[in-house]
Amino acid sequence: MLAATSVDSLFQAVRGWGLIDHNLVAADTGGHIGHLVRAVIPRRPAINGWLPVPGWTGEHEWDGVIPAEQMPRVDDPARGFIVTANNRVVTAIPDTGDYFCTDAHPHTGHGESSSSSPSSPPRRRRTWRRSTAMMSAHPLSCSRQP
Repeated sequence: MLAATSVDSLFQAVRGWGLIDHNLVAADTGGHIGHLVRAVIPRRPAINGWLPVPGWTGEHEWDGVIPAEQMPRVDDPARGFIVTANNRVVTAIPDTGDYFCTDAHPHTGHGESSSSSPSSPPRRRRTWRRSTAMMSAHPLSCSRQP
């Protein structure tokens, strides 16, 4: 991890790390940015994430883990910035439909339209609005006036 020279090499270095629902946001000297949810998350039905289920029936068994290459990831979004406030970025893995997590604020997604979602946590909305406003700022407009 400490030898990573790019966002991609950092994300490759942490493949399979077992932190639950950990947002990793990175930037590199080449001007690239990225967001990766790194975790080892079991494949399980949604009901198995929220409430106790009978473990002796076999109906709610986990089916392995979601592979690292299927974890939610964003590289160099067109808007030029990434906002995360420990919010859930997906409710299911897009390619498989695997249930993703319960330990985060409501789903808000990686997409630009998610900033105005009513389910977007207030801290994330506030950060999104401030980041968007800064996109039109110019260094000269921020200087102190004599």
